Amino acid sequence: MDTNPLQQLRFGILSAADIAVAVTEAIHESPLATVVAVAARDIKKAEKFAKDNNIPRSYGSYQELIDDKEVDAVYLPIPTSLRTDWAIKAARAGKHILVEKPLASAKEVRDMRKACRENNVLYMDNTMWVHHKRAIQIKSKYLSSESFKLRKVLSSLTFNGMSKYPDKEIRFNPELEPFGALGDLGWYNIRKSLWAFDYELPVSVIATASIDKQTGAIMDVDAILQFSNDRSAVFTNSMRESNRQWVDLISEEQCIHVDRFVGPAKRNGRNECSYTVENKGDADTLETIDVEECKQETEVINDFSKEAREPLGESALRWGDESEKTMIVLDAVYESIKSRGEKVFIRGDGGDQNLLMVGQ
Repeated sequence: MDTNPLQQLRFGILSAADIAVAVTEAIHESPLATVVAVAARDIKKAEKFAKDNNIPRSYGSYQELIDDKEVDAVYLPIPTSLRTDWAIKAARAGKHILVEKPLASAKEVRDMRKACRENNVLYMDNTMWVHHKRAIQIKSKYLSSESFKLRKVLSSLTFNGMSKYPDKEIRFNPELEPFGALGDLGWYNIRKSLWAFDYELPVSVIATASIDKQTGAIMDVDAILQFSNDRSAVFTNSMRESNRQWVDLISEEQCIHVDRFVGPAKRNGRNECSYTVENKGDADTLETIDVEECKQETEVINDFSKEAREPLGESALRWGDESEKTMIVLDAVYESIKSRGEKVFIRGDGGDQNLLMVGQ
């Protein structure tokens, strides 16, 4: 008897943490996918997660889920320090992998992608906003237009997590999440900047950060990415400031402003998916553009499920390229932070060569 008559992509969830709930719900909502199993290192947590989220099977170890022959794809929201090894194990077992961000390093992204290529499975990270209709519209209508000459990307992403400081929030634990605010928040700013500049790598980066004395966590980040032809991206992050989440895409003639660029705000029972365009600096020409409402979590699963049909096709491979370039830049920002704000140059295009050169 066919246990999968609709040929839906069958997901296993490699964690019973709260972070996995939204993606589990999205898989349930997608007509292209279904959830068949969840694993945690504590079987009781896995069983509770399975019961609460309508998942038929639960396992008390990650390996049991990877060995499940009825699992086609694995979602990995486990800590950054554990993610690479388990992603590679899943790929070698013939599972498509959807990994949470950030990753541990650009090299480890390359290692994961290599394992996926060798086993004919899909690699994608779970950066959701790139799948949202708002981002797709801005890209096609403005950023891909020859008349829109992008000069600068300004963005800020902050939240105040101090109510969970110091030991009730994984972001404050460098052993599990070594990049702190840079990885949890800065990943989005870097990805937005690269996306806006069509994934061209910057020439250099300069960054500073505030390091918490008690935990060693990166709490605040200020960074400048310098691109060719005097173009730039500037971003700020913090885990102890009031919520900010915006980006400005600035050209010679227009400025596109997007609030809640990581995830649209929910107001009056709906997701607000608008953005504004200001022409030639004249506030009288400010235009608000509404985009068709969609749930980006589900859009990720829909796109992932489609790409998994041809995991080594050009369309599918670009997701790995974008992920790797994001991590190349994050590595460079981290290197600048460690060197107390030294300029870090990025050489090459993401190969195995040494990409980072400090101060020269």
